[in-house]
Amino acid sequence: MNLIQQPSTINFLSGSIIKVDFDSCINSEINGLHYAVAMNTSNNDNSSITVIPLRPLQPQEDPTLLHVNEVYLGDKLFMLLNDRLSTTTKEINARIKEERNLLGSECFILPKDTLNESLGTIKKLESKRSVNKQMVDEINAFKQGCVATINQITDIKITSIVAPKDEFDVEYEVTLSPSAMQLIKSNYNFLTNI
Repeated sequence: MNLIQQPSTINFLSGSIIKVDFDSCINSEINGLHYAVAMNTSNNDNSSITVIPLRPLQPQEDPTLLHVNEVYLGDKLFMLLNDRLSTTTKEINARIKEERNLLGSECFILPKDTLNESLGTIKKLESKRSVNKQMVDEINAFKQGCVATINQITDIKITSIVAPKDEFDVEYEVTLSPSAMQLIKSNYNFLTNI
């Protein structure tokens, strides 16, 4: 049985962590794939969402001496993503085992389309597991801390969001705390009132 959620059903809340392809964004100062925090809520009726890019704190940087346009968020993003990676890996492994057990015990009595669907699900899950393994270094980059680049706030098309696309992506349902969002919003309001 295929339980992987379709991308069109994902809604992003204010504070959701997403991975964005900024190369496809018009009027964006940054390029490439970057994590970002959603500043507003999206739903199936929205074609765009406002985001603030996030970057890792560099080893030589002092978080108390960041530019006025940047907000230090501590290691919370690392902890959230690392915990989610661990949970997701366990969920994927359990689902693969479940699908393989189904195939092993019932493959001779399953209809051909159910058999093919189960094999397809295993293939998708193994691909997700492989992608998630590759994310360890990316997530570890945020171990020193995370910086929100307030001056690079931008609207992006939902189609620019690379992840999460389904429940097995590490970013799925990862959301910054209300206090972190308040810190970002307070700094944004301060900068826009200068």
